[in-house]
Amino acid sequence: MKKLYFVLVAILLVSFALSSSAEEVPARTLKDPIMLDSGAIKGKVNENYDGVREYLGIPYAKPPVKELRWKLPQPLDKWDGVRECTEYGNSCPQPKSLLKPEKQPKSEDCLYLNVWTGAQSEDERRPVMFWIHGGGCTTGSGAQDAYKGGYLASKGMVVVTINYRLGPFGFFGHEKLSAESEDGVSGNYGFADQVFALQWVKRHIAAFGGDPENVTIFGESAGAVCVNCHLVSPMSKGLFHRAIMQSGTAVGINRKLDEHGRGGAEGRAASLYSVGSKISKKLGCAAEEDELKALREVPPDKLLEASNASVGLFGDGIKFNPVVDGHFIPDVPFELVKQGRVNKVPVIIGVNHDEGTIFLSQIKLFSPLAYKLLVRKMYGEDAAEILERFPANTKEEVKEQMNRIVTIQSFAVPALFMGENLADVGCDVYFYEFDRVFPSPYTRKYGAFHAAEILYVFGGILTDQRGEDTDQALSRRMSTHWMLFALSGNTNADTIDLNWPKFESKTGSYMYFGDEFDVKEGLHKEHLPIFEKIFRR
Repeated sequence: MKKLYFVLVAILLVSFALSSSAEEVPARTLKDPIMLDSGAIKGKVNENYDGVREYLGIPYAKPPVKELRWKLPQPLDKWDGVRECTEYGNSCPQPKSLLKPEKQPKSEDCLYLNVWTGAQSEDERRPVMFWIHGGGCTTGSGAQDAYKGGYLASKGMVVVTINYRLGPFGFFGHEKLSAESEDGVSGNYGFADQVFALQWVKRHIAAFGGDPENVTIFGESAGAVCVNCHLVSPMSKGLFHRAIMQSGTAVGINRKLDEHGRGGAEGRAASLYSVGSKISKKLGCAAEEDELKALREVPPDKLLEASNASVGLFGDGIKFNPVVDGHFIPDVPFELVKQGRVNKVPVIIGVNHDEGTIFLSQIKLFSPLAYKLLVRKMYGEDAAEILERFPANTKEEVKEQMNRIVTIQSFAVPALFMGENLADVGCDVYFYEFDRVFPSPYTRKYGAFHAAEILYVFGGILTDQRGEDTDQALSRRMSTHWMLFALSGNTNADTIDLNWPKFESKTGSYMYFGDEFDVKEGLHKEHLPIFEKIFRR
């Protein structure tokens, strides 16, 4: 492994943050209570880092319940006294996840966020890292263990994680909902929550020592899809200044409110209005005189059951995602990027080496014959070439090749296309591949699986002293690059021995994060022509 010399990131980041107007405004010790426009709050000292305070379960909007179900997020009423923010808030109701199940209590009253800060003064202006969790826009929350912000905060960041409405609570559309809306649209309530939370950060993060003019949005899987949508949303303009997409892009986000999307099964491609109408009929609300009132009175568990939200790539239910509504998302995101209609900020984008393994656990496909039949059904005239490139004659080879196909087609190719187009329209883009297999019996069978990089980025590997020396070094390396990027929009520093070059289509240079660190070129280059042909068709 190449030798890596790390500067003390805390000194680098804090000294930069304090180089603003500290001489003009007398410094004040950061202490509770912190005053928000809705009232005063107090937090607690982080259990792992004495210099870090955490504020958990801060409400950022009114509970979207009863008549506020399927309404845009609303400002909070003010409270009296000091609110204790020492425990995470509720998670949105959701089906069981493919990954670690969400353990927080579930309720539609779920619009809470969490802040970690090591600032000693509210006059500091530390870089802000705003995390959007994954889970297919159907599962998850900002309270998951992997997203704890203590380590990053101890190194000079202010970390924010959020909850937003999920599945049918966050991405349900209906003609009557659009008719009652001032903007004439419906369906992007979960995305609107994220915008509202970013506006909250703009107003309040300085009270935690953060810089509202230096906000990095980052997310994984569906969280990365949402980051990509913020890049093209006029509603998000000016609310963030850098963007990181881990294992997800908005390539394929094409469902419209009142017309069919492109490709896919009916449950995935049908217009959001038709999906909403189908759910309403299933619940018996469509026949009611006041259909929306009846829908809003449906208990959360009944709505979740009737919506049959799809979990994972191979779920057979309805896929809930941000929708092209002409307002929050003006057009198909990939088309907007190609047209240069983006909030132009520096971008990190990347994939893991074994994205497919977790999702393939959903299907029972073991025999080589079944594999060949599936490939022929999926790829038609291109099946012969796919089978030639990814041959499988044993059960183990089937699993390996299916993982490669899913990884390349569903993650790597969209990420490469998105990276190329963002670079072409003037964004500084840095690309990576994560390829470290964590040394445990459970994780080895999944390889460098979907979401495996998160603990390395957040420093959970370091906080809990997990893995081997290689894992410790990799976590220090990745988290440092992410923090440097949040600091300046550049992943590099003079103190790091290996330069991470900007990504461009000509060279396809990317950073390889595995047992070693290296700069490589042409990720999956040999397979791109066939998948590009399939993608474009």
